[in-house]
Amino acid sequence: MVYAGYSAGACVLAPDLHGLERCDDPRAVLAAYGAPARRDGLALLDYVVVPHIDSPGHPESEVLGTVAELYRAAGTPHQPLRDGQAVVINGGSTEIH
Repeated sequence: MVYAGYSAGACVLAPDLHGLERCDDPRAVLAAYGAPARRDGLALLDYVVVPHIDSPGHPESEVLGTVAELYRAAGTPHQPLRDGQAVVINGGSTEIH
């Protein structure tokens, strides 16, 4: 199977999206759709992908750096990625490219 996602497209692979509300305000979902935001992920990974880390010029780089620091402090499994990096899972092997 091949899955490619950028930014939130990679984040949704996590078990849940708690913590990422620092970047994307869940109140926007309520305003747009009249329903509260869900924070459950697809649970295809057992960790959260945190995109845009150390990506100069990206408007979310700083706040997502804070999210990664909070995950680290809480012991939440996560994988920070700079723009241009990818998680490649092939069988039992996982690499960051």
